[in-house]
Amino acid sequence: MQCFFIVFTIAFINLLTLISIPYTVTPKTTERGDFMDEPLRIYTLGEFKVKCNGNLLSPHNRSNDKPWLLFKYLITERGKNIHPEIIMNNLWPDQNIKNPTHTVTNLVYRLRKNLNSKEKDCQYIINCQGRCFFNKESEYWLDIEEFINLCKKANLVSKEKPIEAFEYYEQAFNMYNGDYLPEIPYYDWVIPSRNNYHWYYIENVIEYIKLLKEYDRHEKIIEVCEKSFNIEPLEEEIHTIYMSSLLELGKIGHARSHYKYAKELFNKNLDLSNMPKLEELYNKNFDKNYLNIIQDKLNERDNIRGAFICSNDIFRMIYKLEKRRAERNNKSIFLAYIKFDNQNFINNNIYYIEKTLETELRKGDIITKWDKDQYLMLLLELTKSNASKVLKRVCDSICSETGIDEKELQINFQNV
Repeated sequence: MQCFFIVFTIAFINLLTLISIPYTVTPKTTERGDFMDEPLRIYTLGEFKVKCNGNLLSPHNRSNDKPWLLFKYLITERGKNIHPEIIMNNLWPDQNIKNPTHTVTNLVYRLRKNLNSKEKDCQYIINCQGRCFFNKESEYWLDIEEFINLCKKANLVSKEKPIEAFEYYEQAFNMYNGDYLPEIPYYDWVIPSRNNYHWYYIENVIEYIKLLKEYDRHEKIIEVCEKSFNIEPLEEEIHTIYMSSLLELGKIGHARSHYKYAKELFNKNLDLSNMPKLEELYNKNFDKNYLNIIQDKLNERDNIRGAFICSNDIFRMIYKLEKRRAERNNKSIFLAYIKFDNQNFINNNIYYIEKTLETELRKGDIITKWDKDQYLMLLLELTKSNASKVLKRVCDSICSETGIDEKELQINFQNV
């Protein structure tokens, strides 16, 4: 009897030791045991897909079967250790499952096979000690997490580095191809996450187009708004900014049509006949006197503090007009250029270059990006000495703002 008690005690201590050993994640492997070249890639926005090493692991016709539904649930609830009974109640609430633990274990086994992972080596789906969860410490890429990270980066640098913010936003919105897991629209556990992600998307679209508006990038605003209408057609602020950008570009007919379309859309879907922001914009811009509308459009750039930046064609027209005016009034104008030795430098610093040119030159001067590596400037009513000083100031400001060496710039001018 004493001997039996000693043996039992030793066995019990060994069991406690095994239980106390923390779960460790083994290196990620393929079915053959080789190390994977890249993390598991999980797509949830607009269409559900799981890929690894270029291979699609979740074919469309199987993406909604029971193992993959469990996978969607676990990534939605990632970070939580969930009891099998809760999993079963959330996934199949109408079914009376007698042994939830066994059912979940079976589904996890099938899911691991779908993920091409060995049972002992799987690091994505953990099922132990009465809990099941998606392992956030594993190597994976999830589109909604990447989308949120990119938006956060954009918000962080938007004031000091707007060009970087534009790039982050662009990457983020190219990724958002639709709402979260749209193929399972009615499960209670997915609706809160889908709604949160949806409104996070809308909030950042509005931040992005407001930032674009600060820098008069109206064509890009129209592009972003039109894509967002496919995801959220009933956000008044986006319709208002969209219509405002159409007006800024002189697309008056298009803006009028969009106002009527938006008004009908809101009335039909939300039973709203009054949209204050859209109404205010419409009443402000669509006066009964059509000449007033045209005059407003002709004057719309009067708020520019510095020089006028325009396309090559407009520059040619202004050049011809100013040359005729100078000949008639016997006044001098100068044609100048600034050339960059490194073309990539312009591409990476175009915002700072153009902002410097716009602010350092006077309101009556004209600027255009003439070629891939140079800008042309039309300097009006200056002496030769003053023109030289102006260009020297422009050169110094560009070097100061961008960090480029003065030796990498070429500046010259001549009387027209």
